Amino acid sequence: MRLPNSRTSLILLVIYIILVISASAVPGERIPESRLFSMDKLLHLLEFMVLGVLVVLSFKEITLRSFIYAIIGCLVFAAVNEFIQMMIPGRSPDVNDFIADNIGVWIGTGIAVSLKRFQGNDKADSD
Repeated sequence: MRLPNSRTSLILLVIYIILVISASAVPGERIPESRLFSMDKLLHLLEFMVLGVLVVLSFKEITLRSFIYAIIGCLVFAAVNEFIQMMIPGRSPDVNDFIADNIGVWIGTGIAVSLKRFQGNDKADSD
């Protein structure tokens, strides 16, 4: 199975970011009660794991610099996402959500780098 090219990955990334922001903007009282939402931290981890994968796949080549940018960009997005929840009725920022987001980012970027290297899509280990 071939990985999507960087342009396709970038389009998917933009769509995914819009979905994440939209889901984060839902007021707390509108989130349905279910078993799925009781696994909140796992959902955060998976959400940001997908983000990490898409960010890395959107780069044409994997270098140390692009990897660091991917990590920093994802972590800043996670922090901003938690901060914005202070302004959403019924929602609040949660340090544990941010920790789960961080773990997901590291796992996702690691998976994507491994996949790209396995397929020989990276240029070099570092700049």
